[in-house]
Amino acid sequence: MKTISMLWLSMAVISLILAVVIGEIAIRTAAFFLPDVKYLATAGMNLDKAKFESLDGYLAAQNLIPYRSWRNYRSNSLGFYDTQFSAPKPEGRLRVMALGDSFIYGMAPYPKNVLTVTEKTIRDRCPENDFELFNFGIPEAGVWDYRKLGELAGPVYDPDIVVVHFYMGNDGPDLFYHSMDLPQPGFRIRSYLLDFVNNALKLLRGLDAQALRRTLERPPQDGVKGEAPVGGEVVDPSFEFTDERPALKGPTFTKEKFISISAGEMMRLYNSGEQVEKDWAPILAELDSIRKSVESRHASMVIVMYPSALQVYPDMRRNLFERMITKERYKNLGLELWRFDPQLPNKMLSGYCKDAGIECFDITPDLVKASREQGKFLYTKRDTHWNILGNQEAAKAEAGFLENIICPSSN
Repeated sequence: MKTISMLWLSMAVISLILAVVIGEIAIRTAAFFLPDVKYLATAGMNLDKAKFESLDGYLAAQNLIPYRSWRNYRSNSLGFYDTQFSAPKPEGRLRVMALGDSFIYGMAPYPKNVLTVTEKTIRDRCPENDFELFNFGIPEAGVWDYRKLGELAGPVYDPDIVVVHFYMGNDGPDLFYHSMDLPQPGFRIRSYLLDFVNNALKLLRGLDAQALRRTLERPPQDGVKGEAPVGGEVVDPSFEFTDERPALKGPTFTKEKFISISAGEMMRLYNSGEQVEKDWAPILAELDSIRKSVESRHASMVIVMYPSALQVYPDMRRNLFERMITKERYKNLGLELWRFDPQLPNKMLSGYCKDAGIECFDITPDLVKASREQGKFLYTKRDTHWNILGNQEAAKAEAGFLENIICPSSN
């Protein structure tokens, strides 16, 4: 009897292992053909620092979909939310490469995206200048991605200016738990199957009911028919995205999930005293590597700081703190509101720029001013990203800064 039980147990274990192996193969195969499966199977996956040696190899590992229909406009052939990139650079043209995360990739429709509006504004003010701005924004990217993408794409597209867009909500270190979003060296086994299941559950639990319904019920990506698609091209001219559309109005996340996300951004503002500089050191080292790489190609680097909503709205910061200290995860940590400094990331970045001798621009004051004058919220409800109005106000500020660099004669 004991022998039979052991036999059944062995068969069950073997069957389970086979099921996992088959599931892993199935998910990896599906991820190769289906962008949504690839996203759920790889989101949050830490990439090895030495993994990529070519731009094509790096882009293939990102969640970038060529000619994707997003907010009713097409991405380009590389998957970036912009018009087609050209190489080599035409003689006499000033080219700007913009590095950043989902803030510049674009939550707003392409014509109303922060960098599209920035580029158009500068063109209107400096019609005599031959310049172009390439949007290299990648969703979920961090400073390591900015460095790697800059190193791989720089020699191909030969920019004169590289603008690093630093989102202070999560590009900097967590100053309470002393962690950061940088790849860790060493061998790690990654399971697409487990990550797919884990991320799918997070999606189901974290998205607001209406946002989840929009995600699940969205039409499939239309195939390319007739003429070849073009980056920046409108998909349906009869449809217009506004801030009143649910996708931009929100809410995106459930109340509980948004508290968790916002708490993560809040910890970037925690003043832990002397530990702050130690926590920031690896991030600043990555930025300095970008600077050295850019300057080695006889180009210049600037940093533009994008604030989180917690840095723009003091009431939001206070309300979040009051909610945090009632939660099991935070209530016994001894957190005090006075320790959270909304200007801490700004100070660290400004100090780095001064030491490195590069230009740095913080759009936070402009957004604070705009939020008071407009009397409207600049971010999507229960989301960390700007709505269309937020994109426009950010573009107004950034264009004013970049104009002084691109065409100083206009001033």
